[in-house]
Amino acid sequence: MRDSFKGIIALLLGILVFSSIEVVSKMIETGLPPFRLAMLRFFIGGAILLPAALKKNGNGRNFRTKDYLEFAKLGLIGVTITIGIYHLAIKYCPASVAAIIFSCNPAFVALFAPLLLGEKMTAGKIASMILCLAGISWIAFNFEQTGSPSFTGGILMFLSEYLPILGTLHSS
Repeated sequence: MRDSFKGIIALLLGILVFSSIEVVSKMIETGLPPFRLAMLRFFIGGAILLPAALKKNGNGRNFRTKDYLEFAKLGLIGVTITIGIYHLAIKYCPASVAAIIFSCNPAFVALFAPLLLGEKMTAGKIASMILCLAGISWIAFNFEQTGSPSFTGGILMFLSEYLPILGTLHSS
């Protein structure tokens, strides 16, 4: 099998798995508490990826203690807290609403890229962010459309989007 074909298959499988997480989480939410579900997801993924990560990093050099501490900090913020809140949000709102709010990642990147990366903020980016956040807010907090009060779930989902960025700002 050619490498490009393998890459396309891997990409499609990744999209399928990643895009179904809200539905799967909603289906099993009664069996596992949200933070335990987050821990289980990333423990399995980490166990699969750990051997390759321990062997060498991308630069061909071994990891140092400082690197492991940074990984632990990112894991605490990005996995334990953020994904735990993400799974908690799914408990309080429909899976479709959770997926739509989660899809606003580009708006959050555009919002914080000038602060973190020094990127120029343009009028087009500002207009796009406002439209994106307004549309997502309308969908998330429109009780008649979603069929259930999803205000708590919406707020938790927004928090799961912002917390990793706030953690990055704090450490830089």
